[in-house]
Amino acid sequence: MTPVTIRLPSALDAKIAAIAQRRGACKSEVIREALDRFVATEQEAQPGSLLEALEDFAGTCDDPPDLSTNPEYLQDFGSGNARHRRRRPTRRVSR
Repeated sequence: MTPVTIRLPSALDAKIAAIAQRRGACKSEVIREALDRFVATEQEAQPGSLLEALEDFAGTCDDPPDLSTNPEYLQDFGSGNARHRRRRPTRRVSR
């Protein structure tokens, strides 16, 4: 094993010491386990953009393909004559 030196706030050191004492282990074992879990969750996270994550859903709507770039669709935006009005909020049903 490679030795690594880190500085911990005293409150965190006390918490790690308490966990180690409760488990009957040393602080190094507790810290190694915590780092193993952290590294595993970081490796599971897929890097990339939201677009890459949602690319399977691209083109699944019937909206015009140039909706986000064509200013024609914003001509009457905000007026009472807008084709796409904001939906009313749905009523929540209590359970």
